[in-house]
Amino acid sequence: MSMMSVIRKLYCSSSQTMLRVRRGPHMVNGGGCFRVDGCGIYGTKVQLILRDGEGDALLLMHQKGGMVEALSIYKKWKG
Repeated sequence: MSMMSVIRKLYCSSSQTMLRVRRGPHMVNGGGCFRVDGCGIYGTKVQLILRDGEGDALLLMHQKGGMVEALSIYKKWKG
């Protein structure tokens, strides 16, 4: 597994890669290490899941036409 900083909006890898947020958002306990399961895992380029460092799903991101829809897995944000 390789590790790299998130520097682009679009990223696709056929192997497992750990992405690291370079600068945390302005919020309490913001930022950290995240795993993205996307086209290499699910075989589709229009959907990916953002997971925390422990592997728990946080966001489902899905492309709809020219827009990207991000849906929270939880009713209340746990970050």
